[in-house]
Amino acid sequence: MKLLATDMDGTFLRDDKSYSEEFNDLYKQMLKQGIQFVIASGNQYEALVCKFDEEIKNDLYYLCENGTKIVYQGKTLYKKALKKDDVK
Repeated sequence: MKLLATDMDGTFLRDDKSYSEEFNDLYKQMLKQGIQFVIASGNQYEALVCKFDEEIKNDLYYLCENGTKIVYQGKTLYKKALKKDDVK
């Protein structure tokens, strides 16, 4: 396995919007094995990144805003918005 992706609300996060403390240790083990962890969500990047501890939040990939934006290490790798004519 090279990549593990998860939705946030109702999947990775508990009902109180927190996640298990065990994840940080599991995440470190995944990195050692070369497995990338991707947050996939319809939420905005800013709403996602603040949910994670300082030590790991910048190492996660964020596929956010329903796939229209990808962020890694605080840098936007991809961003695509609908053209105004397409919205109309």
